Amino acid sequence: MKITQKIVAFTLTLVLIICAIPNLTVNPKADTIKLGYIFETGVNIRKDATTSSDKVDNVSKWNVTVLGSKADTLGTKNPDTGKTFIWYKITYTTTSGTVTGYVREDLITVTEYTPDEAFKKSLEAFPESYHEALTKLHAMYPNWKFTADKVTGYSSFSKAVAAQDSEYIKLVETNYNSWRSMRNKCYDWSTGKFITTDGGRYGASTEVIAYYMDPRNFLNANDIYIYMQQSYDSTTQTLEGVQKILDGTFLSGKVTDKNDKYYGKPYAGVIRYAGSKSGVNAYVLASTIIQEHGTKGTSLSKGYSYEYDEGKTKKVYNFFNFGASGTTSAAVLKNGAKYAYNEGWLTPTESIVGGATKYGKNYIAIGQNTYFYKNYNVLNPDKIWHQYAQNVADSLSSSRSLKNTYSELYDLSLTFRIPVFDNLPTKVSALPAKSDKYNNYYFDKLSATGLSPAYNRYTNKYTLKVTDDTELFYKLPAGATYAGEATYDLVKGKNTVKLKVKSQTGYSRTYTVTVTADKVATLTVKPSGGTLKKESDGKWYYYVDGAKSTETTLVNYSGKWFYVKDGVWDKTANTLVKYASKWFYVEEGKWRDDVTTLFKYNGKWFYIENGKWNSSANILYKFNGKWFYIIGGKWDNTAETLFKFNEKWFYIKGGKWSRKTLIFTFSGKQFYVQDGKVDLTFSGTVKIDGKTYKIKHGKVV
Repeated sequence: MKITQKIVAFTLTLVLIICAIPNLTVNPKADTIKLGYIFETGVNIRKDATTSSDKVDNVSKWNVTVLGSKADTLGTKNPDTGKTFIWYKITYTTTSGTVTGYVREDLITVTEYTPDEAFKKSLEAFPESYHEALTKLHAMYPNWKFTADKVTGYSSFSKAVAAQDSEYIKLVETNYNSWRSMRNKCYDWSTGKFITTDGGRYGASTEVIAYYMDPRNFLNANDIYIYMQQSYDSTTQTLEGVQKILDGTFLSGKVTDKNDKYYGKPYAGVIRYAGSKSGVNAYVLASTIIQEHGTKGTSLSKGYSYEYDEGKTKKVYNFFNFGASGTTSAAVLKNGAKYAYNEGWLTPTESIVGGATKYGKNYIAIGQNTYFYKNYNVLNPDKIWHQYAQNVADSLSSSRSLKNTYSELYDLSLTFRIPVFDNLPTKVSALPAKSDKYNNYYFDKLSATGLSPAYNRYTNKYTLKVTDDTELFYKLPAGATYAGEATYDLVKGKNTVKLKVKSQTGYSRTYTVTVTADKVATLTVKPSGGTLKKESDGKWYYYVDGAKSTETTLVNYSGKWFYVKDGVWDKTANTLVKYASKWFYVEEGKWRDDVTTLFKYNGKWFYIENGKWNSSANILYKFNGKWFYIIGGKWDNTAETLFKFNEKWFYIKGGKWSRKTLIFTFSGKQFYVQDGKVDLTFSGTVKIDGKTYKIKHGKVV
C-alpha cells in the first residue's frame, strides 16, 4: 500500500537526519505536536514494531498522538518502496485506559503541527488542564471552534456530580459491583442485593458518573463529538453522510410502509428532511434512532399494532422512544405505543419528522444542543429532570457515529460547547476498575449522645453538642474501613469533624459532624459495640456505645463470649442462646466452643457440635455410653426405624440403637436384623420366635 504522510513545518534536512537514526526518534521541539490518523479498519496495535509482536488493541479509523518512530524490528521491507517498514509509536485514551503501542506506516497518516499564538490566546477561557488536548484537536481540525461554557449552577464539579448521583437518575448496565451504586433505592441492605431496573440496569456509581461528566476524558478526536453543537447545516450534512451512518442497520434501505408518503424512498432522505424541518443535525437524528433501537430495530421502530380501544388497533411508530418508560418491558412498549398513537405517528415519516421536531423544540432550542447537555443538564440545575437518557454513557455511545462521519473532514467548520466546572479536581476522574468489590463507603451506624439528626447512611451532615470529652461510635459494612482520625481535639465553640469511610473499591465518602463544645475537649471515635463493666455491686453490666443496655445476648469481652441476660452477665446460666441467627451452647455463663454433646433445652434434646446446635445433623451419636438417633439436629426419642450411618444399617428403637435380633419391616420390605444391624451380604435360613425365614442379601424372600 502506498504511504501517505502529511508533514507541516518540517525541513527536508531534519527529515533526512531523523530517518538516518536507527533507534526510536522523538519530536524535536517541546511545543511541536505530532498526530496520527489510522485510516483503515480493524488495525492491530502492536506491543513492538513488528507484526509478530503481541496485539495490545484493535481500532478502526482512530485518532492518536505520535510519540516517535523506529524501523521494523525484524527488518521487514515495504514492497512499495523496497525499504524497511517504519513503525510509529502512538498513544490514545479509551474507556479502558491509556493505550500505547506501535502501528505500521502504511496504516496511518501523520501530521506535525506547531500551535499558533492566536489559538493559544483563545484557550484562556478554559482551565489549563484542557489546553494540551484542545491544542491537539486544533492541529488536526484548524476550522473547529471551541466554546467554553461556564457552569455556574454548582459551586464545584463534585456538587454537579452529586446532583446526578441520586437514586435512578443515572444507570449503568454492568456485571461488575464496582460500577454499581449502593445509594438509596439502588441497593437493598437488608438482603445484600443490588436493585435492578427492567433490562438489568443498575444505579451508576458516583465514580462512574464523575468519569462521564469530566470533560478532560473526552477532549480527543475520537470522543469530542459529545460536545458538538447539533444544529442543522444543509451544506455539511449530506444525504450521503446520513446514508453512511445508516448502512448496516435496519434503516439502510427504503421505507416499506405503503401508507407513508415517502414509501419506496430511502430512510436517509426522510431523516435529512426531518433535520431541515426541525433544525436538528441530521447526523445526530440518525445516530439517536440507532442508539434507541439498535442496528436491527424494535417493535416501535418497525411498526407496532396498538390497541387504542377494545378490539381496535392501529399500527404506530415511535423512532425516538418518546414516552417509552416503565418498570417492565411490556409497560415500556405499551407507553411508547400510546404516546405515538396520541401524536398521530402512524407512518415512519410522521414519527421521524414529528419526533425530530419535538427533539429540536425540547432540547436544541433551549440550549441542550450537545449530547452532553442533553443527558447532563448542568447549565440548568433546577431542571435536572429534563435529561434525555438515564444511561450514564449515552452521550459517548451516541456520539460514536458522528466520529465515523466527521473524522476525515479536516476542513469542516464545527462548533463544540465544552463545559467548564468550578473546582475541577486536579486529577482527571478515571473510570473505576472492573471488579466484584463494593462501593460500600457508608457507615452502618453513627451514634453519640446528642447527635442530630438521627443517623441515616445517606445523610452526610450532622451536628453534635458536647459538654466534656465524648465518644462517637461507628459501625461499618463488611470490607469497609474507617479512614478518619481516632481522636479530635475540640476547641470551645464550633468544630468541624470529617469522618471518612473507605470502601472495598478503595474510594471514600466523607461524613461531616459540626461539633459545638462548651469547653476544650476530646472527641474519640471508636468502633460500635458492647463491653462488660464490673460495678460496685460486684455484677458485670453490658454497655453498648457508652450506654447501659438491657439486652439479652452474647457479648465478646477480652476474647471470650459471655451470656448477658437483661443487661447483666449470668454466670450461672446453662442454656442455648440464639445469636446472629445461630444457637450457641452456654455453660456457666460462657459460650463453650470446645464442647460436642447432647443438651436438653425446653424439654428437647439438641445435638451440640463445637459449641453450636447443628440443625442439619442426621447421625448416630454416642452419649453416656449409648447411641442416640439424631435427625435434624435433635434426638427423636419416639423413632423405630432402620438408619444408615457410616455405610451400615442400624436398628433404632425409642430413638436409640437397639442390639436386638428380629425381622423388621422397613419401606415395605422385611429385613433380617442381627444384633441391631442389617447385614446386606447375608443369605441363608434363620429361625426367629419359632418361625423360619429365608434370607437373601439381608432381606426376607
